Order: sequence, then structure tokens, then C-alpha cells
Amino acid sequence: MNLLFLGLLIKMQIKHHAGFYVIILCSAMESDLYLLIDDSHLMFHLLIKHFKINDKNTLTMESLHQKLDLFVIALDGPAGSGKSTIARQLSQMLKIEYIDSGAIYRTFTLFGIKTFNGQCQGNEQKIAKHFKFHSDVLKIEYKDHTQKMILMGDDVSAKIRTPEVTLQIKHIANNIECRELVNQTIRETARKYSVVIDGRDIGTIVFPDTPFKFYLDAKTEVRATRRALEMKIPTVGEQFNGLLTDIKRRDQEDITRTIGPLAIAKDATIIDTSELSIEQVLLEIKQHLSKL
Repeated sequence: MNLLFLGLLIKMQIKHHAGFYVIILCSAMESDLYLLIDDSHLMFHLLIKHFKINDKNTLTMESLHQKLDLFVIALDGPAGSGKSTIARQLSQMLKIEYIDSGAIYRTFTLFGIKTFNGQCQGNEQKIAKHFKFHSDVLKIEYKDHTQKMILMGDDVSAKIRTPEVTLQIKHIANNIECRELVNQTIRETARKYSVVIDGRDIGTIVFPDTPFKFYLDAKTEVRATRRALEMKIPTVGEQFNGLLTDIKRRDQEDITRTIGPLAIAKDATIIDTSELSIEQVLLEIKQHLSKL
């Protein structure tokens, strides 16, 4: 009776939180547990690695709850390295959630705009203080693995993409108190779901303890070309040269920031995406994950 209940509990918990299935087979004569996982050998490997469960192990109900944990895959890198594209596709491949940290910053910015008469600049500390007492107004929800930003009960996933928010987001992102509140929101989300998240300080500041860290890089010219193609402008000439200069400037700014600088975590796997397709990058990440 207890063994049957134990098996159902594990299946439901893992299905709900991490998006994959685990079936527990129990021997009636012995106390051994056998783990079988459908579809993905990689997901089985990640489960074994993160939960520290052997392929044949004895668990009590108490130790089971300790092992039912969630994991984070962190992707850092400069602008144009492909980290956001890779993060989204990796989350789809593993059937886990993708945290769009930029959307969280935008929602926090919209909160500031609504609270302080459309002006974030100069009100950053007031916004942070106000948010601490009203943090429940910002929620992150997922429907069919799509992130939705909820602010004051309203789905603002589209509203946060306006020029007004874009112009003011830097005031929130460059304030240490606001930034830490955003990081807390991200960490709270990762306590509910297994996630993939990209940024510039995910592996160094937001989730320094995750064993799954990657740093995606690419040559400056390659990143500029990718951005030009996205913007549908020529990849040669004056416009392109201006874009190249802008990327170099942003790289320098990101590296030298006093708050949340772009940095490579000591235990991160570095992948140069310059000559790789999206599929090749995903394959390389998958191979590294299976070796961890």
C-alpha cells in the first residue's frame, strides 16, 4: 500500500514540476526502487545528477521529499551570441520552462511607470521600496510553456513591449535594489519549475550554485551580422558599421558594469557559436549536460 502511494507521488510531482514522467517499480521482496523514464535519456541523466539518486536505490518517504528538487540551466553571453534563441529551444527540447528575464525587468519597469506617474528615473529606490510591500502584484505564469507576465491581475505580456517601457527599463536594470528584487522574483519562479534562463550574470550572481552553466560567445562581426539580419539591414556599409560599433560599445559597457556585469562563471562550459548552427549548439549543450 505504501509502496504504491510512493510511486504515484513521485510520478505526479515530477510531471507537475519538471515536465517529464518517472515511474517507480518496487520489489515486493526487497526495498529496491527502479527508476524508468520515458523518451529522454538526457532527462534521466539530469534527474540522477541533480537528485543524486542511483539507478537502484532505497528511499524513505522523508528522503524522497528531500530529493524531489528542481534544476536550473543558466546561459550567459554577450548580445548577439544566440543565447535567447538557444534558451527557448532548449526549454522546448527538455519540456521545461524558459524564464525571459528581460520580460520581468520590463514588467518591473511598467510597475514603476504606473506607480510614479510615468517616471522611473530618479524614483528607483522609491519603486523598490514600494514593490517590497506589494510584491504579490507581479506574478509569472506559464501556459503551454509560454511565459505570461501578470501585473496587478492584468496580463501585461504585450503592454511591456511599448517604447515607453523600452526607454525606461535601463533605470531599473541599473539600480542595485531593483535588480535584486527582479533576481528574487526569478529565484522564486525557479523554486516552482525546472527552468532554462539566459542573461549576462545568471551563472555568476542569480544562480551561482547550479551545476548547469553555459557561456555562449561569438565573434563581434558575426554577432553584428546576426543583428543586421534580424533588423533587415545590409550586412555591409555605413549602417552595418554603425551597428558593429554599437555592439562593441555595449560589450564594453556590459563587462565594466558595477552592477551585474557580464562575466564567465568559473565552472561554465564555453561554447563559441560563430560557426555553429542552432542545431549544432543545442547538440553541444546536450552532450555537455550528459557528461556532467
